[in-house]
Amino acid sequence: MNNVELAKAYFESVLDKPLSQMQFVQLGGMRVLEILWPVNDILRSRLYEIRGIPYSKHHSRAADEAIEAFSVRPRAQTWQDLELEVWRVLLERHHQMLMVAATNEVQGFPLTSIPADLPSDAVLPAVMLLLLHSMQLPWPPGDRSELELPVEDGPETMLHR
Repeated sequence: MNNVELAKAYFESVLDKPLSQMQFVQLGGMRVLEILWPVNDILRSRLYEIRGIPYSKHHSRAADEAIEAFSVRPRAQTWQDLELEVWRVLLERHHQMLMVAATNEVQGFPLTSIPADLPSDAVLPAVMLLLLHSMQLPWPPGDRSELELPVEDGPETMLHR
């Protein structure tokens, strides 16, 4: 299944009703930044091991499977046994999606939509399925060997740099 089909199935499973009965809300860039921000903490736990590894599209399917697993069990421990190369793909997708979200916020464009009544604990997995699963990188993968992920700053700091 592609990311949209997976998200639709996820919505129907979580809300226990068909998609046709759901009301959707658009998410702007700032809201997407807020939702994805906790992934920084998950990635930070392995950052020093993965940031120097070259990006390889070869590990994209495994990264998609990791996102699918996270949608079922949304905890950092879900990814603990992933190969470092898979972590690297997840890092690149996350980093680039944060940049896309910040750009969309500045330009005033919505980024995606989710059901209005989606429970709060289902929002991060839903956005990951919609935006990170099967993600086509908008830019060539970067050298992340010096990358540091923000520790305390919130997503609004990305817009003021």
